[in-house]
Amino acid sequence: MTTLEITIKPLDDVRSEALDVAQAIDDPDQEPEAWGDRRVISFPSYDVMTTHLSATRLELVRAIAKHDPDSVRETAELVDRDVGDVSRDLQRLSGLEIVEMDDGGTGMPSKPSVPYERIEFNIDYPLADDDIDTDATASAD
Repeated sequence: MTTLEITIKPLDDVRSEALDVAQAIDDPDQEPEAWGDRRVISFPSYDVMTTHLSATRLELVRAIAKHDPDSVRETAELVDRDVGDVSRDLQRLSGLEIVEMDDGGTGMPSKPSVPYERIEFNIDYPLADDDIDTDATASAD
């Protein structure tokens, strides 16, 4: 099963993990199957993630995965949206590699597809900073 994991992590953590992965790939003892069938996209904040992955765009991804449309126009019809708006959203999702676009060849429409069977969100969303005394700020009155 191919899974896309979407996380929220500080940029420094993402850089550190990328270096670890690069070093592990260079390790001749590392077996390729140990990496699994998983791709990870990390955003630096919740706000950045929701800018790129709005509810409307996630609905678009789901419609493509479920109905396998043959064109951008058919995709727009599935979600009852303007073709131009859907096309722009597909370009953004394609840039993130969440959606793939088959150019269709000369005179043929572009066909969107989703190369994943599932998307998992891994979000650590602290409700208070560690340095805040929640007992002092909370009141049951």
